[in-house]
Amino acid sequence: MNGTEENNLPPKKEDNRFRWSFDISNVEKNHEEEFIFIAVSRIDVEEDMKRIKERNRYDVPPGICIKIPQKGIVIYRLKLEKSVNENANKSYKFDKDYHWNNLSGICRFVDDVDPNSTSKNNDPSSISEKNDDPDYILKKFIVFNFDGIYSFKYNAENRSFNQYKRYNYPNIFNNELKHFYTKEDSSDCMNRLLSCIYGKYFLVENARFIEGRFFFLIFDILTNLY
Repeated sequence: MNGTEENNLPPKKEDNRFRWSFDISNVEKNHEEEFIFIAVSRIDVEEDMKRIKERNRYDVPPGICIKIPQKGIVIYRLKLEKSVNENANKSYKFDKDYHWNNLSGICRFVDDVDPNSTSKNNDPSSISEKNDDPDYILKKFIVFNFDGIYSFKYNAENRSFNQYKRYNYPNIFNNELKHFYTKEDSSDCMNRLLSCIYGKYFLVENARFIEGRFFFLIFDILTNLY
């Protein structure tokens, strides 16, 4: 195949194969230092947002060079640059990054209020929108995709993310994924997953309507409990 013939090829399906997910953590204070984490996930829709029977998507005639599509997640840790001028705007600089090249999905940081927060009355239960911003402790980094909920626990001492644990969705939701998102021409489940994420919770309608009320299954991302 010469260069002219290659340029006349129709657009590849890989052009629409990837989507993106971003998240930014609250400011985490650790030993008088402040950090912000930024997560970027390049999602391989065909591998992580639907489940199609395995096939070799890269079979091509000999002599043609192609680039294998890449997925993955990167987290950038930014550290506050201290200034002698208390009135100066806060400035953060790159400090460290974390990579996962074998996983992609919707990414979320999960934090909790620091019990030693210097907010009003030193009582986390008293924090409201009218009070000063509380101090937060980063607890986990979460990834949602077709296969389940991946939970990476954050280790504040060595400032790293531990090996993940994967949690299954409720059976009723797994059945929905297998029914609607396992065909060649089916859409991906990314929007469906996004519709279930509410802050620190993953909510699934339980398909039960009793006495005029709908019931939901709630997965607490912080405690890993339904």
